[in-house]
Amino acid sequence: MQITKTTTVSGAAAPPRLLPNGSGFVRLKQHVPIARGGRRLVYAHPYIDQLVLKVPRPEARYENHAGLPFWRRHFRRFKHYNDSVREAVEHVAAYAATERLPPFMQRFYGFLETDMGLASVSKAERGRDGNYAPNLRQLVQAGKFDTEARAAFAEFCEALMASNVVVGDLRMENLVYSYDAQNDKMKFVIIDGAGDKNGIKLCSLSNLYNRLSKQKRIHALERQLAIALGDPL
Repeated sequence: MQITKTTTVSGAAAPPRLLPNGSGFVRLKQHVPIARGGRRLVYAHPYIDQLVLKVPRPEARYENHAGLPFWRRHFRRFKHYNDSVREAVEHVAAYAATERLPPFMQRFYGFLETDMGLASVSKAERGRDGNYAPNLRQLVQAGKFDTEARAAFAEFCEALMASNVVVGDLRMENLVYSYDAQNDKMKFVIIDGAGDKNGIKLCSLSNLYNRLSKQKRIHALERQLAIALGDPL
């Protein structure tokens, strides 16, 4: 997910509600997204700067499924909301396992109706400077993948493997380098790609299969990182 814009944060505490007026409807079309993913757009919450709103890209509603297998064309119940549903389910699954959210997962607050469809509401991850946290690729391109970042990346991989969290898409653009104010340290947070993307939810059904899948994805991510850094493979 590519970050395209940064703003500063006021430093307010965790939000007690998703809209200040409790109306339950947000207009986003007049705003510019702060990030663009493969199937979703990310907007800053118009009223609460600690939150971001993720909505399906408009073209995702009308994408051509002709090349997809029969079962995917006819049994995709959540259609263009699949990514948001997987993200929400993984959030609940994490709590079911440990009654707390792993530090590498972006906090999810629920859903809001918008003029661009249903939006998932998540915490706005930010850096020490208060700007939106850069993704891993941006961090490398800026020459800021330093010793602290390397340690945070190793900690992320270790924590992901130790958890029951399922990840269906692990790439440099889906990890952001965020400031953990509570523990006064930097960490990597996955902001997109959580959840089981398989038709038959093998990672959800088998801990062993999930571990093997995550190992494979982490190794692929490490190869991406090595290429971006210009390190020999």
